[in-house]
Formats: sequence, C-alpha cells, structure tokens
Amino acid sequence: NNVWEALWQAMLRLRAQNVLDGKKIYITGHSKGGALALFAAARLKKEFGITASAVYTFESPRAGTVDFARRYGELGIPTFRFENRGDIIPHMPPEADENEILAALGLPALTVSWWDPYVAVGTLGYIDWDNKLRFADESAEFKAKRSREFIEHRARAGAGFAHDEAFARQRPRRHPLHRSE
Repeated sequence: NNVWEALWQAMLRLRAQNVLDGKKIYITGHSKGGALALFAAARLKKEFGITASAVYTFESPRAGTVDFARRYGELGIPTFRFENRGDIIPHMPPEADENEILAALGLPALTVSWWDPYVAVGTLGYIDWDNKLRFADESAEFKAKRSREFIEHRARAGAGFAHDEAFARQRPRRHPLHRSE
C-alpha cells in the first residue's frame, strides 16, 4: 500500500505540473512485479487517462481471470510478456488442464479446482528449448505443447519441480525454486 500511495502521489504532482504531457511511459516488471506492472498500467489509464506506450513483463505469473484479461485488453495498452522455457512462475496459478497433466504424472496439483482460471495477458515472447525467442500465435495447439513440454521437463527433473543439471546450465543465476545438490 505504501508503494502504491507514494507512486500515485508522485503521479498527481507530475500531472499537476504538466510534466507528463507528451511523454512516453513504459512499464516493466519481473515475476510478481510483472503482474503488478499490469495493474499499474490499468490504473494509470483508468485514473489518469494516461495510456502507457507499452508494458513489458518478464516471467510474470498469470495476473487475473479471463474477465480481467478481457477488460485489460479493452484498455488498448500494448503489452508484451516474455517467458523462458522451464520457468514455473508463468504457469502459476496452473490452469485446469495443466493440473490434470500434473496429476497424471503423479505430481501434486498446484491450485484448487473451484478457482476461476487465471490467464496470461499480452503478446507472448517465448524462449524455447533451443534458446530461440519466438513470438507465438498462442493457438490451443501451441499452448498445449508448451504446457506439456514444461511439465514433462520438470517431471524428468523430479517430483516437486526439483533442480536438475541441464536446467541449471541453461539458467546460471540462482532461482528460488533451485535447491542445493
């Protein structure tokens, strides 16, 4: 709350001074900050009438339901999300079909069945298993393939999405889901 309040107070001051007139605003966020970037862009548009030039999220979890995604899309904010193969965060909370695959592999479901499904927002830039950036069409076929590849890869790494050597070589930085060998 304190961060949002400070940000909004600063925005009010800048707007009152006409500092924002004609300026381009880009909003970015990583992980949970990616979800917050979507909320900030929506609030900026709704409360200040300012449309961000673009929103870029990196490894963001799914930020809202289908209804949220529809209403966000109606705001007309260009939004791009970037996801790296094998990262669990963009798959959170899992959709029903992903939980079915997890269950079939004997892995725990990661959400509850009564939850409205959360969906991703924005154009997907996907770093695939060959380390190539692709902008996907997000067809049902691509989405199913991507989810299946992700879950199969993590299942090979061990139950509970444990650390594996190939994954560690692909992502040299420490990640909260990695554990020591």
